Amino acid sequence: MKATHQVVITADISRPVEEIAEIISLFLGMVPAEKQEELLRAVDQLVGDALAGLVSDTDSEK
Repeated sequence: MKATHQVVITADISRPVEEIAEIISLFLGMVPAEKQEELLRAVDQLVGDALAGLVSDTDSEK
C-alpha cells in the first residue's frame, strides 16, 4: 500500500525570511530525495504567486 500525505505550511509573513526558510528546510529533510526538487518548484511557484499578489495589492491601493 502506498501512503500519501498532504502537508500545509503556513507562515506569518512578518517573521524573518530566515525563519521561514528554516521551516521549509526542516520539512524538506522529511521528504524523499526524489520528491524534493518537485516540492521546491511548487514552493517557488507559491512564493512567486504570493509576492505577485502583494505587489498587485499595493499597486491597486495607490
